[in-house]
Amino acid sequence: MRKLSALSLLFAAFAAAQPSITSVVNAGSNDQRFCDGLLILITGNNFTVGGGPPTVIAGSQTAGVVTVNNNQIVAELPLTLSSGPATLTVNVNGLASAPYNLTIDNFAPAFYGSTPILDAKFNPITSTNSAVPGQAVVAYLVGLGQTNPLIAVGTAPTNPAPTTTLPTVTVGGISAPVTSSVAAVNAVALYQVNFTVPSGVPVGNQDVLLSIAGKSAPKTTMFIAAGSGTNPVVTSVVNAADSRAGLSPGVLAIVNGQNLGSSPAVSAGGKAAALIGAATQTQLTVQLPVDLPLGATTLTVVAGGQTSAPINLTIDGFSPAFFTGTGGFQDASTQPITGTNPAAPGKIVVGHLVGMGATTPSFGTGQVASGQPKTVANPTITVGNKSADYSYAGLTPGFIGLYQINFTIPLDVAGGNQDVVLTIGGTATPPAQIATSTLLPTFIGFRNAGSGQLRDSTHGVAPNTFLSIYASNIGTSDSQGNLFPATTYQGTQVLFNGTPAPLYNVLPSVNLINLVVPSELPETGTNVVTIRNTTGAGQNLLLTMASADVGVFRVPDPANANRQSAAATIANTAWYVLPAAVATEYKFAPCPAASP
Repeated sequence: MRKLSALSLLFAAFAAAQPSITSVVNAGSNDQRFCDGLLILITGNNFTVGGGPPTVIAGSQTAGVVTVNNNQIVAELPLTLSSGPATLTVNVNGLASAPYNLTIDNFAPAFYGSTPILDAKFNPITSTNSAVPGQAVVAYLVGLGQTNPLIAVGTAPTNPAPTTTLPTVTVGGISAPVTSSVAAVNAVALYQVNFTVPSGVPVGNQDVLLSIAGKSAPKTTMFIAAGSGTNPVVTSVVNAADSRAGLSPGVLAIVNGQNLGSSPAVSAGGKAAALIGAATQTQLTVQLPVDLPLGATTLTVVAGGQTSAPINLTIDGFSPAFFTGTGGFQDASTQPITGTNPAAPGKIVVGHLVGMGATTPSFGTGQVASGQPKTVANPTITVGNKSADYSYAGLTPGFIGLYQINFTIPLDVAGGNQDVVLTIGGTATPPAQIATSTLLPTFIGFRNAGSGQLRDSTHGVAPNTFLSIYASNIGTSDSQGNLFPATTYQGTQVLFNGTPAPLYNVLPSVNLINLVVPSELPETGTNVVTIRNTTGAGQNLLLTMASADVGVFRVPDPANANRQSAAATIANTAWYVLPAAVATEYKFAPCPAASP
């Protein structure tokens, strides 16, 4: 009996030490909405028995434990959980709790804390510290999903990482401009959403609603006081060429907001930015100071004698981005590269962009560039993932803060819309597309088709001459049989002073076109010869004309490469004039007049 009682006590001690879960809730909303990366609150027993740290397992992955006591754990769910049913267990000293069932969604947004909305100085918005229309505020939340870059589970980031999806916010039923949505610095699984109180919001305690990818956070409220309604408000600052790119010293930027158009003055990092062009109430184009320090800074707008709330910026060393609208890429004659004017391999293209950094010589903020100030850093550029050469990279003369790169389309780039990417100082542009074509025709040479004599400035060609033109990029497949009198084959044609010539053969496999020189051409002077293919016209060449250009077609001797016979027949017969040995090689029957 004593032995049995001792075992019973031992089993009871083990049972008492086993962790158990009574509830798991969203740490912001205290409900059963869950998503990957969510901060959760686990309630139960025996989470610290024996002194060992607990391990939380969700969906077979380890969660990040933030705080723990015997009855409660705050943890971050793993960042790569699959949507749908999952189980969660708490493990302490080798003992696991019974699994707790969860349902995982993509997002589970919830405001965090009793006063989740704060002003720019991080003081809670309350009845005694009300917000006004146009004021920049910040809200703290959980459940906004993944960020880019991804932050390791259970880790507090040291730099703000943007969420991969931008939420929307309304205040009192009015849409509020969201300036950023990031993982909060020095906090685990907590997010910070910066937005501006919209104009027109009534005075009083107003509902604040946030949604992300169709999932809404339970509402919170904020106190709104009367505002002047004319204060400038900055809602976002983006790269003027491409909003996907960053910001850097001297870059052209777009400032978006409200009430910006009344004699605006813009400063960033305490330094004056340069206003470019006309201002509107909702948008300004500026050049950020060229001497702006790197790292975190703020931008403000003074308009109508009022100063906007500062907006946070991060300044990088480089922020290159191509302008992709009409005129973003131009050919050597400054015509825009388009689908109807594509860039051919080997052709020079000028790309316009921003954010390429310092130049030699340098120009101050708002100064118009002159000369050819090249970038201090050397860029690289690719077209369709093919490395391209360039002849100039620097500021565009006559403009403020606008750069250009003159580059050559690689010869092996395919036709179609191709990505152009420039990298400078380790920072790459967002891909910008350019329309490219296949190669244009390129002349190799001319020969009299009969004699094989080269045609050049001293050896002219006569009208009605059979001519062999050697050229590349003249099609994709060889013609079969005689094309005469057609003047086009698969979009390839040869023009003499604009007149298309009758074709006999077009043989791209050996870079050969056989044709007859148009009979209407003059017998003296020169002619401009042009080859066109489906892409366009190649270079023009001058061909000297002559009154005669005799050439006799020849039949080679298969047994002797150095011997050739004139391709001639006996008059008024079908018999070729060939030595008997050659006739035998070709298996021709001897004619009665044949001689040995």
